[in-house]
Amino acid sequence: MLTRLISFVLVIAIIAMPLGGVGAVLQETTPERDATSMARFFVEDTLFYASIPLPDASLIDQLEMFVQEQSEALGIPLGSPFGPPVTLRDTLNEALLPTGLTVDELFAMFGDQAAVGVGSFDPLTAQARDTYVLIEIRNRETAETLLQNTIGLDSNYERRQAGNMTVFVPAFGSDAYGVSDDHLMLFNINDGVPQINVLNSLADSPRFNAAFNALPERQYSTALYFDMPGIFEIDGAAQALEPLGVLPEFTGPLAIGVAEAQDGVSIIDSAQLPGPRGGAQPVTPIDPDFARFMPGDTSFMIHATNLTGLYDSFIGFARSVDDGFGPDPAVEAEQAFDDIGIDLQNDILDWTTGDYGVFLSLDIEPIIRAALEERVDLNNRFNFGMVVEATDPAAAQDFAAFLGDMAMTELTGEPDVRVVNRAVGGVDSTVISASASLSPTETFKLETAIGASDDIFFVSTVSAAEHILSGENTLLDNPDYQLARQYFLPNPSVVVYGDGAGVLFGTTVPIVVILALLGPAIGNVFEDIITELEAPQSNAVPSTAFARQQPVDPLTEQVIEQFIDTLNNSGTIAFTRTVTPNGTTLLRLSSTAAEGEEAVILPLLFGSVGTVVVLALLGPAIGNVFDEIAQDF
Repeated sequence: MLTRLISFVLVIAIIAMPLGGVGAVLQETTPERDATSMARFFVEDTLFYASIPLPDASLIDQLEMFVQEQSEALGIPLGSPFGPPVTLRDTLNEALLPTGLTVDELFAMFGDQAAVGVGSFDPLTAQARDTYVLIEIRNRETAETLLQNTIGLDSNYERRQAGNMTVFVPAFGSDAYGVSDDHLMLFNINDGVPQINVLNSLADSPRFNAAFNALPERQYSTALYFDMPGIFEIDGAAQALEPLGVLPEFTGPLAIGVAEAQDGVSIIDSAQLPGPRGGAQPVTPIDPDFARFMPGDTSFMIHATNLTGLYDSFIGFARSVDDGFGPDPAVEAEQAFDDIGIDLQNDILDWTTGDYGVFLSLDIEPIIRAALEERVDLNNRFNFGMVVEATDPAAAQDFAAFLGDMAMTELTGEPDVRVVNRAVGGVDSTVISASASLSPTETFKLETAIGASDDIFFVSTVSAAEHILSGENTLLDNPDYQLARQYFLPNPSVVVYGDGAGVLFGTTVPIVVILALLGPAIGNVFEDIITELEAPQSNAVPSTAFARQQPVDPLTEQVIEQFIDTLNNSGTIAFTRTVTPNGTTLLRLSSTAAEGEEAVILPLLFGSVGTVVVLALLGPAIGNVFDEIAQDF
C-alpha cells in the first residue's frame, strides 16, 4: 500500500505543475529548493536524475473546485442521490484510514521536493541499479507512523536502524523503505542502503552543472538530467541510439527544466550539450518580422529559415542511411525535377535561402456545430498557405509563373476544376478553383493562388493571399501571438506556434486522416452496433434513420459546448529552437493562458481528449459524411 500511496502523491505533484495559480499550491522557487538542489544527495556519476516539487493540501481544494466547475458546466450532479455529495477530501481520508493519517496530515508531512536517481544500468538483466527515490519530509514522527501503520505491520518486513535512518527491510523481495530526519526513501535492498551524504555528489559534477548552466532560465521547479556520455558507456546503448541519429561523438549531457507556472505562463526548456567532436551546427536565426506574411487569425504555423539548407540536410541524411550503395539522392532529386522542366538549383534552391513559413487558419466552432446537425460546413472556415522569402524576386516570380503554366496545362478540362490567371492582392497569380459535392445540398469550394511579389513566393488560399498582400491585420498584430513572442528563446531558428484550434489540429490530424481513410467502414461499424442494440425491439427504427434523425441529447450537447469553450480559452503554445555558437541545442515549449484564464496546459489536454470524445459521439455522422465523399469520388 505504501508504494501505491507514494506513487499517488508523486502523480498528484505532476498534475499540480501545469495548474494555473500554482503559487497557491507550490511554494515559490528559491535557490534552496531549486530543482537541482537535491542533486547533492546522489553520486557524481548518476546516469539519470529527476526532481519535482511537492504540493500541499490546498491542491485538493483546487482539484475539488475544478471537478465542481466541470460538474456544473456539464449538468452532472456529484455524489450519491441518496445523501450529501462526497468530496475528494472525504474519499481520500477514507482511503487513508489504515495509515492513521488524514490527507491534510499526509501533505503536511511532505517537504518541498522529491527526486529520483539512477546510478547504473545492468545490460544483462535490463535492470537499473543503485536507484532510489528521495522525498523531503518535515515531520519524521509522522513519517515513521506512516511506515509503521503500513509496511510495519507486514510480517515480510523487519525494522532496523542504519545510523540515523530507520529502515524497513523485506525478507522477500527488494522494495525497502527508510526514514531520516529530513527524508523518506524508497530503494532496492539488493543495492544496499544508499549513502545520501556523499563526498563527491552529482551537484559537484562538471557535466551536470554545464548542462543546467546552459539552460536560459536560472531556476526551475522541475528538472530532468541525462548523463549521455555515461549512458553511451552501457553495453549496447550506442548501437540502440544510433538509428535515432544520437551519436556519442556529437552528443553531450542533456538537461530539461520546467519553470513553475506564473501568470498563466508555463515553460519547459532543454539544453543538449555538444559531444567530443562538436554538436549541432549554428543556424541563421529567423527574421521575427517575417510573421507579417501570415494572417492575423493564424491558428497554427511553422516559421523557419533557409529552405535550401533543409534540403541539403535531408540529402545528407539520405546519403548516410543509404551508405553509398544506391544512387546519389541528390542526383535522383535533380533528375525528378528536371523531368518536369525545373532546374532544381537555379530555379529553386538559389533563392530559397531566406525565411519561410506554413500556416493554417481554422474556424472550428461552426464546423463542429454543423457536424452535430450532420452537415458539413467547410466553406470559408479555414485558410492555409506556404510563404517563402523571395531573396531573388525575379527568380521567384519566374518559378511561380512556371507552376501556374503547369497547372493550366494539367488541370484545364478537369471536371469541377477551373484555372485562370488574375491579380490577387495586386500580384499576378494563377488561381485554381475546385469544388466537390458533399451531399445533394452541400458543395465544398476551394480557391488556391500561386504567385510571387517582390517580397515573397506564396501558395495559399486566395483569401489568405489577399490578406497577406494587403499588409493589414497580420500575425504580428495578433495580441495572443505578441504575448507568446515574449517567451520565445532568443534568436530562434525555428518557431512553431498554435492557439487552441491549432493545437487541436496538430494533435488530432492523424486521427482525422485515419477516419477519412476508414470512413465507410466506420459508418458500417456504428450502424452495425446500432442494429444490434435495436434488434430485440419489434418496431425498431432502421439504423440509418436512427443515425440521421436522432437529435443530440442534452448531455452530449453540454459536453460539446464545454469542449468548444475549452478550445476557445486554451491560450497558445509555442515551440522554439536555437543553437548556440558552441553547438548546444536549446529547445523551449512555452504556453500562455487566454486573458482572464489561469490554466492553459490542462485545458489543452482536455481539448485533445474532448476531440476523441466528440469523434466518438459523432461517429455515425462522420461515417455517413465520409460515405458520401467516397461515393462522389
